[in-house]
Amino acid sequence: MVMFMGARLKKYKEKKYEKRRKRIKRLSIVVLFTFFLLGLYTVDCNFRKLMCVEDKKVFDYSNNNDIYTVHIMGSDYDIKKEAIDNMVNNIRVKVNDIILDIQSVIDNLLKD
Repeated sequence: MVMFMGARLKKYKEKKYEKRRKRIKRLSIVVLFTFFLLGLYTVDCNFRKLMCVEDKKVFDYSNNNDIYTVHIMGSDYDIKKEAIDNMVNNIRVKVNDIILDIQSVIDNLLKD
C-alpha cells in the first residue's frame, strides 16, 4: 500500500515539475522575443540617426481610422480594428470563465 502511494506522489511531482518547466520555457521565449524586438528597435533608431535616413524603418505602425497598418521589415500589413477587438473580447471571456471556475473551486473547498 505504501509503495502505491509513493508512486502516485512521484507521478504527481513529475507532472507538477513538467508544468513548471513548460511555463518557464514559454516565459523565456516571450522574454527573448521582447529583448530581440527592443534590440532591433535600438539598432534601427541608431542606424537611421547615423545615416540620416528617416523614411525607412524596420518596424512601425500607424492608425488610419479603423485600420492599423503595421510595417515589418519592408512589408506592410493592414489589420482591421474589428479583428483586434474580437480577439480582445474572446480573451476577456476566456479569462473571466477561468476566474469564475477558480472562484467556484475555492468556494467548494472552503465549504468542505
